[in-house]
Amino acid sequence: MAPVPRAVGKALGGIAGVKPACDTKAKTVTITAKDEEAAQKALNALAAAGFHGTTDNDKLAIKDDSGAKKGKVKRITVSGVHNCCGACCKALKAAV
Repeated sequence: MAPVPRAVGKALGGIAGVKPACDTKAKTVTITAKDEEAAQKALNALAAAGFHGTTDNDKLAIKDDSGAKKGKVKRITVSGVHNCCGACCKALKAAV
């Protein structure tokens, strides 16, 4: 496992009982938590920090609501996203 990127560490830093691990090749963050409540708090914090994904637990989910309206746009301003590594930069460019 690779060191935890700053954006992940910052998002999860204040949540007790949560330990993240990153695999940069697989582009994954694995969260080990003391209980489901702590795990959901971690997922909520990651979503608020701009991360997205899925879980392998039916009781836990990462929020998938950017607030963006559907349809075509002429102009967009992107803010509040992380850009901590090459994979993040590539995903950000692809999304825009």
